[in-house]
Amino acid sequence: MPGKKKDSASWKLAGEPINPPTLSTADERIFSEKFSFHKEFRSDIPDTEFLVSLSAMRIRESAARAVLGFLCREFGEKYQQSEIIKAVATAVSLPFSITEKFVNSLPFLMGAALWLLDYAAREGVEDELLSLLPDDPDDGMIFRSPMVDDFTHSPDDILRLMTVLQNRNTTGRSAFRKIMRMIDKDAAAALRNAFKACFLDYFGRYMEVCSRVKPASLSDKPGFSPPDFRTTGPDLFSAVAATMRDEPDVTFLILTSALVGAPEEELRSQLHYRRSINALRGFKVSDPYAVCAAYFLLEKEEDALASLNTLTSAVVSCAEQHLPWGAGEPQAWPVSFEKGSPDYELRHAFVESDVETDEPDELPDVPVEAGQMLSEAQLFYLTTGYALPRRRVPSQELAGWFVKQGLPEERAQMFAFGAMLAHYQDALRDQIFWHRPFDDYEEDDTAAEEPAPAQQEKSESCDAVQIAVLTRQIRDLRRALHESEQTAKQFQEQVFEKERQSARDRMELSQLREVLYRMKSGEEQPDQQIETAIELPWRVTRRVLIFGGHETWLKAIRPLLPGARFFEPDSLPDLGVLKSADVVWIQSNALSHKFFYRVINSARKENIPVRYFGYASARKCAEQLVVDEMLADKEADS
Repeated sequence: MPGKKKDSASWKLAGEPINPPTLSTADERIFSEKFSFHKEFRSDIPDTEFLVSLSAMRIRESAARAVLGFLCREFGEKYQQSEIIKAVATAVSLPFSITEKFVNSLPFLMGAALWLLDYAAREGVEDELLSLLPDDPDDGMIFRSPMVDDFTHSPDDILRLMTVLQNRNTTGRSAFRKIMRMIDKDAAAALRNAFKACFLDYFGRYMEVCSRVKPASLSDKPGFSPPDFRTTGPDLFSAVAATMRDEPDVTFLILTSALVGAPEEELRSQLHYRRSINALRGFKVSDPYAVCAAYFLLEKEEDALASLNTLTSAVVSCAEQHLPWGAGEPQAWPVSFEKGSPDYELRHAFVESDVETDEPDELPDVPVEAGQMLSEAQLFYLTTGYALPRRRVPSQELAGWFVKQGLPEERAQMFAFGAMLAHYQDALRDQIFWHRPFDDYEEDDTAAEEPAPAQQEKSESCDAVQIAVLTRQIRDLRRALHESEQTAKQFQEQVFEKERQSARDRMELSQLREVLYRMKSGEEQPDQQIETAIELPWRVTRRVLIFGGHETWLKAIRPLLPGARFFEPDSLPDLGVLKSADVVWIQSNALSHKFFYRVINSARKENIPVRYFGYASARKCAEQLVVDEMLADKEADS
C-alpha cells in the first residue's frame, strides 16, 4: 500500500480500531528478528519486480504489529502467543510483492468492477457511477481482459470501471475515491466482514501448518534459505519453492495462490506434508465478487487487512480463483444443441397465480385464463418474450459432460439448456458487431504483388487506423445494444407493473362486490372460516391501518384490536404513514368520497393491499380482520 509508514496504534482491522499489544522481551525478539532478517535479505539483492520496496516493508511491519493483539485473542485458546507472533512475523516479513500482483491483475479487477456495478444498479446510483468513469478504457485492456459476457452490464462499462481501479493511485484516484464513498454503511460493513472471515479462515489453516508440521531438518534460523536470485523473473517462485521443503510454513504461504483448487496429486507434489495438504484443502470463499471489491475498500481506508503481505494475498488469490473465469478462458466452444424441436403440444393446464398468496414481483402474471392448455414453448415465451430455437434442442452429449464433472442430472440439463441459449445470443451479437462497416474492400489481382517498403509501411499504418476505428465501433455498438436492452427491459417492467396493478384492482373490485352483496341481502355470514377459535381482544402484530366507521363503531372495535391504528373519519391525516403499512382496512360508512379516494390512491401508489369490512357489527368486523391476520401468518409460515 503506497504512503508513509503509519503508527501501529492508528490501524484498523475490518473497520474496527486495533491497538498493538505490549510484547515481552522474548516475543519482541521473535517479531523483530524476522523483519530484520528479511530487510537485510531484501537490501542485499538486486531490484526485481517480485520484491517489495523497503518502505513497503516498513508499512507491513507496522500493520503486523497492530494485528498481533487481535489474533492472539482470536486464536489464543488453541495456540501459544509466541507461536502466533512468530507466524504473523514470518508471513508478513517475506519480501515478495505478491499481493500487488494479484490485486492489479485484470481478472481480479473485473471481479471487483462487476460487484460495484451490481451494487450501483441495485441502489439506483448507476448513472452517478458511470458519470465518474473515463470515456474510454485503457488501450489494450479490451484485448487482455478475460473474455466474459455479462448479462447485466455492457463490456464497455466494465472495462471503463476496471480502468479506474487499475489507475486508482494515479489518474483514476479521484474517481476511485468517489466510487468507494458511494458504498453505504451497511454494504461497506458486509464487504469488510466478508474479507475478514476469509482472512481468519486462512490464518487458522496457516497456524495449523506452523504448529503441527515440524520436519526434522527444520532449524531455528529466522528465515528461509535465500534462493539464487540470478533467476529473477517468472522462474523466481520456482527457485524459491526449490529451497523451501524444510520450511513448510513458508512453502504454504508462497504456494497458496497457485494451489487453491489444485488436484490432489499436485498438492502432494508441492506441499509434501499431509497436514499442509489437509490445511489448504477446502479453503474457499462464498462470494468472490464481494471479496474482490472488499480489498479495494480496505485499501482505500488503509486497513491493516490490506497490508499483511502473504496473508492478504492468500485471500485475494482465493477470491480470484473462485471467479467464473478463475480457472482460465474458454478455448473451444462445444456444440450446445442437436437436431430436434421444442415441445409444442398443449399439455400444460395454466394455473392462475393467487395474488393473495404469491408475490407479484416474483411470479409471472400473464393474461391467460385458468385451465387454458399451453405448451412449453408458450410458457417460455410468456415469461421471457423469446421464441425457442426451431429444429434445435439442448445437446444431451453436453449434458452428459456436465454430469461427468459432478453436476446432478437435473442441474446438468439446466446448464445444457442455458448453453444453447447462450450460443444463440452470441450468434445474434455477432450479426450486430461484426457486420462489415466498410464496403470499399474489393478484390484486386494486383494485390498479390509484394508492396514496396514505403507502401508496406503506409499499408500497416492504414491497418492500424482501421483496427482502431473498428474497435471503437465495436465498443459503441456494444454500448448501444446494452442501452437498448435496458430500455426494453424498463418498458417490459412497466407493462408487468400495469398488469400487476390490474390484478390488484380486480381483487379489490371482487371484494367490494361481496361487501355490496351482503349489504343488499342483509347477510352477515363470513366468507372464510378458520379452524382456530377467534378470541377477542386480538393483538394485531402486522402494521394495520383502519380508516372510516362511525364514532360508536370505532369506540366498540378499538378495544377488540389492540395494536391496530385507527383514523377518525372527519380528519384528513398525513397519508405518509401508509409507506410503512402492511395492510389498509376501510369501513366505508361515515367516510367521505374525498377521504376514501385519497386513501385508495395513496395505498395503490405504495403497493399496499386494501381490505374492506363487510359488516356493521364491530365484533364481526374484528373477526374478519383476525381471520385475515391468521391466514397471513399461516402463509408466512408455509
